[in-house]
Amino acid sequence: MKGKIILNLAMSLDGYIVDNNGNYDWIRGDGDESLNTVEQYELFGLIERYDYIVMGYTSFIEFGQDEHWKNKKLIVATHEKLNNTENTTFVSEELIPLTKRLRDQGHMIWLFGGSLLTDNYIKVNEVDQYEVAIIPIILGNGKRLFLDDNPKIKLHLKNYTINEGIPLLIYTKRGSHE
Repeated sequence: MKGKIILNLAMSLDGYIVDNNGNYDWIRGDGDESLNTVEQYELFGLIERYDYIVMGYTSFIEFGQDEHWKNKKLIVATHEKLNNTENTTFVSEELIPLTKRLRDQGHMIWLFGGSLLTDNYIKVNEVDQYEVAIIPIILGNGKRLFLDDNPKIKLHLKNYTINEGIPLLIYTKRGSHE
């Protein structure tokens, strides 16, 4: 079975993943459950489906020691020369070929962030599934999820859920309705 490289992030309605101060405290619903779908999506409940979590060094510093992925293998993109640990591999080059090999071996890979890291995968069309939660807020500034000059990638809406005003949209590339 072929694995997947999955981009799974939350963004504001206007496309930002963090505000100008690097904060995420705005990532929450509006409290209105009237449009909630029966099926719900639990971010940390689904971490179990991933074999590897890929993140940039800044994300690793902020979230790398999080208890939610203490039993997961982390791949951290960095230009720093750091020693690998039992569960963490630091990669300065060849990140995309490494994750492609892991995917082809059947592993599930979560592109956790940040935007520069995920942009590299989008630019070469190596994201198999996009899972984007739209947070009901307009930030006006911050760090964007999607950077400029991406290729046109046609997508298919595979599934969605709504929880307290947050739609989670799950897209696959057209023609790969897995």
